Amino acid sequence: MRFLILAGLLAAASPAWAQPTPSNDTGAAALGGSPIDRRATARVETHVTELRKRLAITPAQEPLWSAFATVMRENAARMETAYIQRHTAAAKASALDDMRGYAEMSRLHADNVQRLVGPFEGLYQSMSPEQRVAADKTFQQFQRGPRRGKA
Repeated sequence: MRFLILAGLLAAASPAWAQPTPSNDTGAAALGGSPIDRRATARVETHVTELRKRLAITPAQEPLWSAFATVMRENAARMETAYIQRHTAAAKASALDDMRGYAEMSRLHADNVQRLVGPFEGLYQSMSPEQRVAADKTFQQFQRGPRRGKA
């Protein structure tokens, strides 16, 4: 169950799954440079900020939060890079290549979720009972869909 909740969180933080189709100039763009990347970075930063607020992270929890947020950002960057590579290759891809590419994106997504588990576990263990209730409620909303309801 926690895995599904974290998967929802990652999906919300991961720009590659909900991106518009980029223009042809994004294939060569390095992270930090393309318009798509700047939008993806802004989305991730907005999500990190909102989640931090919802979880009411305390100064004592800041190192644990920082570790978790860093993994969120790294995951988003990995997904963005993979998305750009896949989009660049799509023009020449066969149906089989496309299926393999989708499988690779799914594998990367699963790996990214797994990378979040450790940092989140430490953070969750440090939370007060009230923070845990807020976290549980927030992550349940992500499981249903990140844009439904308010915490």
